[in-house]
Amino acid sequence: MEFQPISILQVLLVFQSLFFCFFLLTSRKVKHISNRLLVAFLGLLSIHMILNLIFESKIPGAIVDLTPTLGFIYGPILYWYIVSLTRHSYQLRWNSILDLIPWVVSVVLLFLSKNTDWFGIAIFSSMVFYISRSVQKISHYQKVILDTQSRFESIALSWIKKLLFFLICILLLEVLRNFFLAGYPLLENVAYFILTLSLLIFVLTLTYKGLKQSEVYNGITVEDEEITKDKVMKYKNSALTSEQLDEYASKLQDIMDDQRPYRNPSLNIGELSKMLKINPRHLSQTINSEFGVNFSEYVNSHRVEEAKTQLKNSSQTGKTVLEILFDVGFNTKSNFNTSFKQITGKTPSEYKADIEKEKVLFRDSGR
Repeated sequence: MEFQPISILQVLLVFQSLFFCFFLLTSRKVKHISNRLLVAFLGLLSIHMILNLIFESKIPGAIVDLTPTLGFIYGPILYWYIVSLTRHSYQLRWNSILDLIPWVVSVVLLFLSKNTDWFGIAIFSSMVFYISRSVQKISHYQKVILDTQSRFESIALSWIKKLLFFLICILLLEVLRNFFLAGYPLLENVAYFILTLSLLIFVLTLTYKGLKQSEVYNGITVEDEEITKDKVMKYKNSALTSEQLDEYASKLQDIMDDQRPYRNPSLNIGELSKMLKINPRHLSQTINSEFGVNFSEYVNSHRVEEAKTQLKNSSQTGKTVLEILFDVGFNTKSNFNTSFKQITGKTPSEYKADIEKEKVLFRDSGR
């Protein structure tokens, strides 16, 4: 058996996937359904690559080649995995098995007819379908966390959208290799090499980012979704009067100024509503109606205001920009910079530099 560079990459992909499976299975984190689904995805990929190596090497044996059908399973498992990252206490339902019907049909057709030429397009269509559904779920999830969480960027799953776009590119490369490069061995091998290398990068990113995500946030709840639903319906069913909204808004501002709960980087609408002793849905309506922003924007505006004050006094306190951003409740520098520039039109460093210039001009004018 002769190993070519492509075969070596396949072996690396198998080793990488099995290593991550072993890590997840022996870790306490496996209790999360998202990590169990990740194990299923990586396990399927390992089996697929092993079977590819066996059949490409023409090792004698009586194993039935099911590799042409395995592509129908990736889409459903990836979709289930992404949904599990977005939802709290997610569980697979019995009707989820319906997503595997195309795979069952493909296996039956494989035994009835050895012609699998059409499988490639069918698998590509299946993957595009499940990727589209995944993007829709992530978009919905992002709308909900904007209304219920104060740390949008660190839990927004924007990385998955980028990774799914990367996966589309991998799929297009596979279509190109199978339908347009067939008959050109050199180009076909180059494309397959790039394809396998891309899968290595995809698996590494998916596993690392997925594990990190499940550690920092468990997903949205039904109650969170109800808050966003109320907003979409423009609070048609709300019993709150304008007087009550004014009262809640005043009470909210007092707590934000006096107790500064925004300094908690993981502050959510449930925690803040408990402090106010009002319903989270009423708090959301108050913020949207009285201040014209969502929960995340409202909390971050208070963080930025305090950051501005601390930046003005930084020459006396000696605090750095990094120390200030953590002190006011931001948990990442990128989130701090984005929110600060949206509100002030400047980055924190530019704002600080302008303050120093103003101080110099003021001292010079006083001479």
